[in-house]
Amino acid sequence: MSGRWIAMAAACSLAGCSVPIARFGAVGLDNPTRGAAAAPSSGAVIGSSCRWWVFGVPFGLPHVDEAVADALRGSGATLLRDAELRSVHPIYGPVGRHCYTITGTPVSGFVTRSGRQVELPPLARGSQQRP
Repeated sequence: MSGRWIAMAAACSLAGCSVPIARFGAVGLDNPTRGAAAAPSSGAVIGSSCRWWVFGVPFGLPHVDEAVADALRGSGATLLRDAELRSVHPIYGPVGRHCYTITGTPVSGFVTRSGRQVELPPLARGSQQRP
């Protein structure tokens, strides 16, 4: 019987979870790189921002803007369409990570509404205004 408890404890200590936080029609950065033309996307991209913890003590917090920048890196795009933000928590025994992971389709700085292209205003790019 004790072997079963040890196996269950080992399985739980190596588990993790992933929780959906939000879905965005479009999300981007406050200061995207201008002038970079985005190639047509062949699919979704994934970006993440992670911080480690040991025995439950975190070494910082992940940032959504880092996850978005990671997803956009190398695509030439300025925003993600149909994006999903998740909080992911892999556990490796006494240590683990807290991550924000974002998945979406990279596009240039325009979105189509009613058949025409409209540039996104700065506050609609997914970040809140900073003081």
